[in-house]
Amino acid sequence: MSKDFYKVCDDKNILLEKNDFSSFRINLSINNNSNNNYNLIEIINQNELWNLLYELNKDIIEEYNYNKLTNENNEQIYIKIKNIKKNEEFNNISLNIENIINKISDYEYQLYCFDINNINNKNKVDDFKINIKIVNNITIIDIDFTFNENTNDAINTYIALYIKKIFYRLSKYLS
Repeated sequence: MSKDFYKVCDDKNILLEKNDFSSFRINLSINNNSNNNYNLIEIINQNELWNLLYELNKDIIEEYNYNKLTNENNEQIYIKIKNIKKNEEFNNISLNIENIINKISDYEYQLYCFDINNINNKNKVDDFKINIKIVNNITIIDIDFTFNENTNDAINTYIALYIKKIFYRLSKYLS
């Protein structure tokens, strides 16, 4: 099995790649709207990233719950994706996310998410990182995540495509 990544989809200038070990990468760049002084770093600073993602994606997110934990850098998020496929294996996909926000600089954050799984625990995400930085008025978002090796590859790809779609809508909102 190869650790090399290969392209799954690059529609709408967002690259989704995967390898043979159930690891996925999503890369996108957003030209910040010069008329809009509100950028992704400010959204994170105001603890509004997950709320915004939900508001932009209500047609595919059925349920959403957000809790700020006692530590100011920790958040707990619950997201349930709407059942779109008729196949029972694709039903009841939800993500329980506990998130730690690391501020690297005024223009760079890393969100390290853990304890992510779907409702039946079959497709557990072992590692999920979102790196966000702003360089020359361009927001660069790199998302890396790996599913547990004993999971269904079709469902993993399905979830990855939904994550890509969610962040595509964020890019449209910010540009």
